Amino acid sequence: LELDGVQRKVEITDDAQVDGLPSLKHHGGFGLRVTLEDLIKLATGQDAETVLDGESKRRYLGGTILLCIDYTNFQTMDPLAKHPVEYVLSARLLPFNTTFRDKVTHSTDGGRVYESVHGILIRGRIH
Repeated sequence: LELDGVQRKVEITDDAQVDGLPSLKHHGGFGLRVTLEDLIKLATGQDAETVLDGESKRRYLGGTILLCIDYTNFQTMDPLAKHPVEYVLSARLLPFNTTFRDKVTHSTDGGRVYESVHGILIRGRIH
């Protein structure tokens, strides 16, 4: 887990608590589960309220979080690859000023429909 630029080894189980990221949990056979609030903290080192409603106004202007999952089971002298897989989970808030989309479409009654989408876009990279 990489938080605040520091990589630390954490074993994530069904009942384990990760310091600073209380929602990060193992979710049965389906992998990990994390809330957007904790994902924002992982990406910025700040709490979600500060990022969304603070000076940057990310709730309105939007933002893009790049979630990176790197994994390996490399171990010296392990030709049968029996070493368990280890993951490094990290996130970054990309340096864009805005991330939102405006769209105008024509309605069936001859008018126009204006749609504006604001929020946090999450992009993933698994390597």
